[in-house]
Amino acid sequence: MRRLLLLLMGVVCIAFAGFAQTRSVSGMVSDQSDGNPLAGVNIVVKGTNLGTSTDTNGRFTIDVPNTANTLIISFVGYTTQEVQIPAGNFVAVSLVPSASELQEVVIAVGSRGPQRTITDTPLPVDNLNIRDLTSTGQITFDKTLQYRVPSFNTVNTPVNDATSLFDPYEIRNLGPSRTLILINGKRKNLTALVYTQTSPGRGETGADLTAIPIDAIKRVEILRDGASAQYGSDAIAGVMNVILKDRYEGTSVSVNTGSTLKYGGFGYGVSYNSGGNVGTRGFINYHASFQHQELTNRKDKIDPDRDFIDLTDGSLNARNGVNAFLARFPDGLNKNGTPENTTARFLINSILPLNDNTEVYGNAAYVYRKTNSFANYRQPYWRIDQGLLHKRIPGAPDYTGDDYTGGPNGAAVQAAFAADKAAGLYEGYIGYQPTFDGDLTDYNATIGLRSADLGGWKQDISLTVG
Repeated sequence: MRRLLLLLMGVVCIAFAGFAQTRSVSGMVSDQSDGNPLAGVNIVVKGTNLGTSTDTNGRFTIDVPNTANTLIISFVGYTTQEVQIPAGNFVAVSLVPSASELQEVVIAVGSRGPQRTITDTPLPVDNLNIRDLTSTGQITFDKTLQYRVPSFNTVNTPVNDATSLFDPYEIRNLGPSRTLILINGKRKNLTALVYTQTSPGRGETGADLTAIPIDAIKRVEILRDGASAQYGSDAIAGVMNVILKDRYEGTSVSVNTGSTLKYGGFGYGVSYNSGGNVGTRGFINYHASFQHQELTNRKDKIDPDRDFIDLTDGSLNARNGVNAFLARFPDGLNKNGTPENTTARFLINSILPLNDNTEVYGNAAYVYRKTNSFANYRQPYWRIDQGLLHKRIPGAPDYTGDDYTGGPNGAAVQAAFAADKAAGLYEGYIGYQPTFDGDLTDYNATIGLRSADLGGWKQDISLTVG
C-alpha cells in the first residue's frame, strides 16, 4: 500500500513539473505600411492548439511550452508569418499587407467553388447551382432567387399597369437599376419598361430576370455588396453573374403544373434543353420553353364605410349607392391576383475553338410574353362612364352619387352628369373594369473572340446587343 501511495505521489509531482515547464511570451503586432497596431491578429504556437489574439493596442501575452520556439502570426489581408521566439520572450512583428488576399472578391465572383456562400472573402458571395434553384419549386428565375439569396426581394404587383409584365426586384432595398446583371460575364440589356407606379424601383428600369430560363443555367454567382468601383454605378447594390450551361451532358425535358387551392391560377409549362459537343472544348447548348399562367382572383369583401369615406362625395345618394351596390356585389367586382401570363423563351450558348489558344464564343436569347391584368374595379359610386360603356336598364337601381367634379373638366362633367342622371341614364349602371394588355419582346446576344498566352497577354473582344 505504501509503495502504491509513493508511486501516485511521484506521478503527481511529475505532472506538476510538466505543467510548470512553460514560459510567458508577450509581444506586439503592427502594420508594416503605417506602423499602426493591429487588433484581432491570430497568434498560434506552432505544433500545438495553443493560441490567442491581439488586443486593441496590438499587444498579446501567451503561455507557451519551454520546448516551443515558433509562433504563427496570421490576419485577414496580410501575409502569414512564422516568428522565432527570442531569448527575451518578447516578439515584435510587422505584418505585410497581401495584395492577393485583398483581391479575393474578384476571384470569388468567377470561382467554381461548390459552397453555398463564400464567407471567407471581404464581401459575401453566393454560389448557386441548378439544383439550388430547382429545389425551390418556383418556375421563374427571380422567384427562385427570393427563396435562396439573403437580402434579395421581388414583389408581385398585378394591378400596377405595365409592371405586370415582370416583377421589380431589389437587393438590400436598392432598386433594379442598382444591381448589375451579367450573362457569362457580359452585361445583360435593360428593359424598355420604366416603373412609374407605387412599386419597388419606382422611376427605374432593370434587366428582366424572368427572361432567363432556369433550365438553361449552370450556376449563379451573386456579390451581395456594392461593387461600383470595379463595375460601375449600376453595381451599387451588387453584381449577379449568370453562367449558362456549356458542355453537352444529355438532353432534358421538364414539365410543371400547379394551381392555388380555391382562387384559380392554374398553370403549366414545358422546357427542353439539349445540345452537342465540338471537339474537346467546343459545344452548342440550346433551350426552348413555354409557360402559361391563368388568372388568380382572390376576392374579399369590401367595407362599405371605408369606400363611402374614400371614394364618394359624402352625399346621401352616395351612401345609399354604396350600401346597395356592395349588398349586391360584396367584393365590389374586383379582380385581385396574379394576371394571366403566357411566355415563350429560346436561348443558345456556344463556344467554337479555332486553335489551342483561341476560341469564338457567343450566346443569344429571345423572349415573348403576353399578359392580361386588371386594375381596381371602378364602382358606380366612384367613377362614371357618361353612357359610353353601358346601356340604360329602365327601372334598375342607380348606384351613383351626386358630385363628380374631379379632374380638369370637372364643371362640364358635373353638368353633363346631372342631366344624364335626371334622364335616368345611370339606371342599371354597375361600373367598369379597366384592363392592361401587355406584349413584351426581349432579345439579347453576345459574340466574342478570346485568346490566351499570346506573348503573355490575354485578349477578349466582344459585342453585346439587346
